Amino acid sequence: MIADDASTLEITNRGMNDKDELSIHLHRIAQFSCSYIVHIADIKNETAPVAFLDLFNNMLSRNNASGICFVCQQELDSIGLSGSAIAEYENETGEPFVLNKKQLDVCRNIVEFINNVEYSSCVENSIQALYLLLRTEWMLYNGRPLSIGREWQKTYLKKSDWLKVYTTCEKYESISGNSVRPIVTLIFALAKIHINQDYLGAVKTMHKVSDMPNQRMRVPYLICFESGIAQKYNGTVLSTHNYSGFFKVDGLPRFSEQNQGVKFYMKNLGLRRMPEKNEIIKEFELGLSFAGQFSAHKTIDGGEKRE
Repeated sequence: MIADDASTLEITNRGMNDKDELSIHLHRIAQFSCSYIVHIADIKNETAPVAFLDLFNNMLSRNNASGICFVCQQELDSIGLSGSAIAEYENETGEPFVLNKKQLDVCRNIVEFINNVEYSSCVENSIQALYLLLRTEWMLYNGRPLSIGREWQKTYLKKSDWLKVYTTCEKYESISGNSVRPIVTLIFALAKIHINQDYLGAVKTMHKVSDMPNQRMRVPYLICFESGIAQKYNGTVLSTHNYSGFFKVDGLPRFSEQNQGVKFYMKNLGLRRMPEKNEIIKEFELGLSFAGQFSAHKTIDGGEKRE
């Protein structure tokens, strides 16, 4: 629950007896989650319980977005888009979660609601609200949840969609401070590639999280300049060692490939033998890891990725 997430923030505006108004408001919002389901339409039409409307408007007046986050998260939960519901579906079916039309419509409504100019000041100063907006935008434009649980996923965004995602990530990164979410940084970096092929800018963006130990070598997403179609690259083998090596990839600046080139593993490319130095390998795909390194892969028949 977003209110739970927000409640972990450091509070600097303590009141008398160490009781700050923000904590009191968050406690009251948590109480509403047990008693009411408040929809966006209830806020727009002022049909929500009077006590909640008063609390919602009071928090807005204090530039606090917790009420907005609460309403939007309830919308997601009510349509089967909570994190637990998505994880349960994928665990039971073994298939990636794909949003249906009704869920996409709800996401569109949430994005419009959060982007209401009346809320812009408190949303743009809330990492919780911006992260919720990014998650919802990603589901709306990509048709699938934001996920690091799977690797080598294709993306389905148009360039105009990437521009919107870029804007949200930029706002998040500008206020995040020590509240770093590596997945936000990764999407920000990927947006730079998909908008103007700024490979070097993407690598520099990842420096912020590249030394974090968890998941650092995972590659959640492939570069897809067309919706659902992974971009194909060609490269020349620079060096090999055992079952791995490095490419000079056509179209990538050398300084964005790290000093030695783009790493590849024989099994990830479906190769039956290790290529030799200066050999040309064609039609492979690239992803970007949390470590800020590009990695080469190749789709096999049926659309699955070799790992």
